[in-house]
Amino acid sequence: MSEQEKAEDKADAGIKLDALLTRRRSQEGLKGLAKNRAAMFQKVEQDHLAKQLENPFSEVGGSKVAGSALKKIDKNDPNYGKPLKGSITEQRGNAANSHIQKEIAQLCQIIYDLALEDPNVPGPDCWVKFGPLFEHYNRVSDKLVGILLRARKYGHVEFPGEILYQRRDDDVKIFLTPSGMKIRKY
Repeated sequence: MSEQEKAEDKADAGIKLDALLTRRRSQEGLKGLAKNRAAMFQKVEQDHLAKQLENPFSEVGGSKVAGSALKKIDKNDPNYGKPLKGSITEQRGNAANSHIQKEIAQLCQIIYDLALEDPNVPGPDCWVKFGPLFEHYNRVSDKLVGILLRARKYGHVEFPGEILYQRRDDDVKIFLTPSGMKIRKY
């Protein structure tokens, strides 16, 4: 064997050794990744188990397990009856609330527009009768009475009685309050 062949064999052996070491390092890296994933899964599992132990309806904890310590609920707690901060439930609630606010603003705008068109509405007063409002708003949404109740709850409209019914309360006047004038869309 010549010196050149020996040098080539050494180079080939070096390349093979580097490839072997690289493969081992990558396998160790994969083992490390697997360990990290296993640890992450165990943490998620422990968090879930802790939540289930507080849940009174869970079969893991709550009332189903003898001696389980349920967290006492305080009705005076400011977070009582509210979803956890950052939860999907809170996001859904916020989205629903903003949607309702948009519908209330749209309702106030429709009341304002109908009051402007009606020659019987004097001066700065802004009111509309329930019958024409129902007929007009029925094209927009089928939830007029619910939105009216919510708008009254927030002080944007005023009308007599608990609830309004079609035909029976067609002549009842619905007044737009100053706060209702502010939130209407232009």
